[in-house]
Amino acid sequence: LFWQTSVVHAWESAETRADWRAEYEGTYRRLARVAQPRIVAVRIEVDMHPSERRADVRGTLTLENRSTQAIDTLWAVLGRDAERVTMTVSGARLVRHDARFGVHVFALARPMAPATTRELTYALTLDRSGVRADGFEYDVAENGSYIVSSDLVPSLGYRGRYELSNVPERRARGLGNASEQYAPLSASDSLATEARRAGQDPAWITLDATVSTSADQTALAPGRLVRDWTQDGRRYAHYVMGQSTPALFAIASGRYAVRRVQHGAVAVEMWFHPAHDRNVDNMLTTATRSLDVLGAKFGAYPHTTLRMVEVPLWWRFGAFAAPGMLYFTEDRGMLTDTRVGDVDLVSRRVAHEVAHQWWGHTVEPLNVAGATIIVESLAKYSEQLVVASLRGEGALPQMLGFDHDRYLADRTGEQDQEPTLLETTNESYLYYGKGAIAMHAMHDLLGDSAMTRALATLVATEGGPRGAATSRDLHALLRAAARDAAARAEVDEWFTGRTTYDLRIDTAFTTPAGSQHRLNASLRVGKQELRGGAEELVSADGTVIDVAVYAAAADGGRVLYAGKHAVVRGRIELSLVLPVRPDTIAIDPYMHRIDRDRSDNRRRVGIP
Repeated sequence: LFWQTSVVHAWESAETRADWRAEYEGTYRRLARVAQPRIVAVRIEVDMHPSERRADVRGTLTLENRSTQAIDTLWAVLGRDAERVTMTVSGARLVRHDARFGVHVFALARPMAPATTRELTYALTLDRSGVRADGFEYDVAENGSYIVSSDLVPSLGYRGRYELSNVPERRARGLGNASEQYAPLSASDSLATEARRAGQDPAWITLDATVSTSADQTALAPGRLVRDWTQDGRRYAHYVMGQSTPALFAIASGRYAVRRVQHGAVAVEMWFHPAHDRNVDNMLTTATRSLDVLGAKFGAYPHTTLRMVEVPLWWRFGAFAAPGMLYFTEDRGMLTDTRVGDVDLVSRRVAHEVAHQWWGHTVEPLNVAGATIIVESLAKYSEQLVVASLRGEGALPQMLGFDHDRYLADRTGEQDQEPTLLETTNESYLYYGKGAIAMHAMHDLLGDSAMTRALATLVATEGGPRGAATSRDLHALLRAAARDAAARAEVDEWFTGRTTYDLRIDTAFTTPAGSQHRLNASLRVGKQELRGGAEELVSADGTVIDVAVYAAAADGGRVLYAGKHAVVRGRIELSLVLPVRPDTIAIDPYMHRIDRDRSDNRRRVGIP
């Protein structure tokens, strides 16, 4: 996909950007604790001009005071690159406009009482034309525009994402610690929980979006397409998201081809660059299977449309999910080579993003430590369910091997004490890597029915705009589903511990036993727990580990034996009589443990 540039814009150094971030924080950080109304409805009109790389935006926001105190001052912030900005608030006057930081301060003639509403209207232009020596923005492109809501809609109060994140820079400028993205893990009666139950933080929104674009492009937004038409040589589309959803959306425009599938009550759409159609059928198949598998387990998909859209490769994600709408980059989605025998990254990615319609957009956890395992680890687990449905359970070990190795590799770079899953925040090696293995292990430990009941309960009790899910809730539900004390201890080990194993097959021999074959094998099991920054050896006795035995390729390489064995004095001693000569033995073949070295988990069976 291509874009167009014309006018040269001034260069802004990294130091200059750091200066304005530091200045913004020093001036406005106190606002983080000032009560502000919440945006509860967005009505927006966006006129895209792709050939000029410009978008004109007009919007009306419904604001509601969901706090317990009257509000007399409103602080609205737009992106600092927004141009031609106008903004008004009903019953208020503008008393300050800080153009450098995009801050508008309104004094209300009559304070907003709790539960009352006001309207904020605004207009802005996003001009991305020209050649920039630094700070390019590609959201408005000649073909393949993708604009996120944070650039389309003002935020109220303090913008924490403007803060400097570099610790040495902060120290040099005397800024102290940055605002915490995730608060410490809260108890069930915390202030954060109370605010969420009251619908304060964050508030969900309804969306009414009308988008126009050039005559040769299609404009896309979340929700139900109410109407599309052509007027004055431009194409228009009107979309409505009538039910409240998390305040996260994006709009797109491009010269798209489209394929549609009506899947029960849900219209599934794939919008893509016409030359990039190689994976479209696979993506539609995976999306519809995901709706079936996840809907049956966690409740019906909450929208009437699932819209998937290709975006250019310069975006820093492989895929991204907003409520009712998924975005896939051309290089890591549409053009991925999914050869037979490889891990199917496209199916995995589609299943994962569809899963966010439940984990993140139905159950939106509290913004506290551990939130990422609800959003990402449960999406990884859901991805496993869909892949198993499409390819069989045998497809999972190869797929999970990447997540397993990602965890082990990236934990070595942890500068502080490695958090537990219960307390993880921004550590992707935990919520993607370890979290994927943990949820897979929970499925094996608890069983499919118990696991499904636990997660369906989380959706039923904490789904929606006033849900207040935490990792403690997830841990408690899975612990309650455990059948005995040993299983509960294993749940705790995954969530509250930092445990790794050393699994190894020391010896494996076979001898004739009449018309059958006897296998004798000796397996070693070590266990470590990270405590206080150092690893300590702990007993693995009583731990149950999977063992599998396979026939030779000439006999189909089939599984001759699969069973679970308890560790006794650090070992598993195995003696089996098998109908076919065994060729290979494996310990933990299904990836239910974190093993520090998997190279010795599989061994050819010898003859003594």
